[in-house]
Amino acid sequence: GTNALLGTSDDGVNFKFKNVFGYLRLGITGSKAVKSIEISGNSNETIAGDLAFNKEAKITSWYQNQSTSITIDCGDGVQLTDEPTYFYVTLPTMTFASGISLTINFSDDTIFPQNTSKSITIERNTIQPMATFDTSGEIEWQTVTIEHTGSTISAPYLFGSSAITGYIYWGDDNMSDINTLESYVYNDGIDSHTVTVNKGSNISSV
Repeated sequence: GTNALLGTSDDGVNFKFKNVFGYLRLGITGSKAVKSIEISGNSNETIAGDLAFNKEAKITSWYQNQSTSITIDCGDGVQLTDEPTYFYVTLPTMTFASGISLTINFSDDTIFPQNTSKSITIERNTIQPMATFDTSGEIEWQTVTIEHTGSTISAPYLFGSSAITGYIYWGDDNMSDINTLESYVYNDGIDSHTVTVNKGSNISSV
């Protein structure tokens, strides 16, 4: 929700204004309602927090409350249609050299994770559009639930064409990418946990 402007003046009366940030536009189609959208860089870039910028509206440093992700909260949900619904994300001027990852969370508690590997550059006062994401093909999800005891669990291996977008939801409410994690240790002090893995409809074995 931030659209920050920097105003400078030589006489204290007449000001020139410059936009500080740039914007990423996400187009989404489908039949569900979007509850929230989580966005992050694939190289764990800092994209939110308290920052400093100079009189040229260029960001010079981050100094606290840094975050590598931004979440768009859609409240009760934004209903999708066959025509693209556009969501705008305010971002610092930067280059995501390895692309971005996003997770669209729907009101029915299903998700639509996507990632891109192409470099994306966010420029000041510029809207950077992305290709439209069609979520209608991900209606039939499969969910694998794993119950276990103890504090440590090894990540299950899921095979199939959808394995690239696997996510593990741990019993302490943290989430991990199934393709980058070998094991996980709980920190909540509870001995029994339920782990849920959401996948696409092409799982061949677990």
